[in-house]
Amino acid sequence: MIVDRKEFAKTMKLAARGLSAKSGMVEGSDLFSFDGSKITTFNGVVRVQMKCDVDLRGSIPSIELMALVNRFTTDTIDVSMQPTGHEILVVGAGGRAGITCGSPLLPDTSQIPSPGKWFVPSDQFVADLSAASKVCGQDDSMGVTVCVRILPDRIEACDNYRVIRIVRPTGLPEEFYLQASSVAALEGLKVLKVNVSNGWMHVRVEDGMLSLRGRVFAEYPNLDPFIAIDGDEIHLPKELAEGITRSQVFTEKHSNSAQMKYVTRVNIRLTQGIAKISTGSSRGWFEEDLKLDYKGPDLAFDAHPDSLLQILDHSFAVRFERGKLVAKTDDTCMVISTRVPNV
Repeated sequence: MIVDRKEFAKTMKLAARGLSAKSGMVEGSDLFSFDGSKITTFNGVVRVQMKCDVDLRGSIPSIELMALVNRFTTDTIDVSMQPTGHEILVVGAGGRAGITCGSPLLPDTSQIPSPGKWFVPSDQFVADLSAASKVCGQDDSMGVTVCVRILPDRIEACDNYRVIRIVRPTGLPEEFYLQASSVAALEGLKVLKVNVSNGWMHVRVEDGMLSLRGRVFAEYPNLDPFIAIDGDEIHLPKELAEGITRSQVFTEKHSNSAQMKYVTRVNIRLTQGIAKISTGSSRGWFEEDLKLDYKGPDLAFDAHPDSLLQILDHSFAVRFERGKLVAKTDDTCMVISTRVPNV
C-alpha cells in the first residue's frame, strides 16, 4: 500500500502521546496497535485513538516504526503486511525493512468505558489545564496535589506551596480530577468535545479521541483562605523576571522528599529603585543588583524561582502578605508561599 510518508508520520506522532515513557509500565504500552482504520496506544493512564487508513493489523514496535518512516526522504513509501502476518514490510527509496508484528492487539483497553453524552469545552480549556498542571506536585502519595480539579465553573490546583484557581466555565457538567501528568497529552490540540464517564475523561479531537484516567478523592481542600488576602497591591517591575530567570541556573529540587519541598529558593530584596537577587545551591551561587523603576514599599522575601516566574507570568500586579504572594487577573488567581528571610 502506497502511503503519504509525512501524513503517516504526523498521525503516529499524535498517537505517540499515549505511549509509555517508562518501559514495562503496561504490557504493550510501547506498541502501536493497528486495526486497519485507526492506531491505538495506551500507557495505563492515557489512551489515544487516531484515524489511520494504512492497511495494517497487529501490534508494532513504535520506536522502530516511527524512526524508520522519519528517516526515509521520499514523499511516499510502500507499507504492507507480509503473508505470515508476523511482519510488516516498509519500502522507500534506497532501502527496505521488516518490522516484527505481534498479535493479538496490545495493550488491552477493555477497562476504558465508552463515552456518553458529549459537551463542548471552553476555548481556553487546554490552556487552563496546562497552567493548572504546572502548579501540581509530582509525588503520587500526596493525593490531590498531583491532580487538576475540574469543576463546571472553574479549574484549580495546589501542591501545598502554590495555588491556582481559574474561574471560567469549563464545559464539564461534574467534578473531575485529572492527573497533572496526563495534561501534556492534550497540549497543542484543539479539543472539540469532552465527556466524563465512570472515572475517565474522553476528549474528541480532529481525526481522533483521547481517553484520560481520572482519580477519586473524598474531599478537596478549601482554597478560599489561601486566595484571600488584605495586602495592598504592589506593581513589581518586569525586569525582575529577567534576573530571576538567570538565577534558575542553580535551582534544585529535593526529589526524595515526601512533599517535594524546594530546597533552593531565590532571595528578593526590593527597595526604591533597586532589586537585589541572590540564590545558591551545592553547585554554586548567583547574585545580581538590578536598577529598576520601583517605587513601592521595601520588601524582602524568599520563594522558589520557578514559582515566582509563574506568578509574574500572570501579572506583575501582586499583593504581598507575610507567607504568601498573590496575583489576580479577571479570571485567574495564583498564590505562592514565601518565606521572609532573616534580616
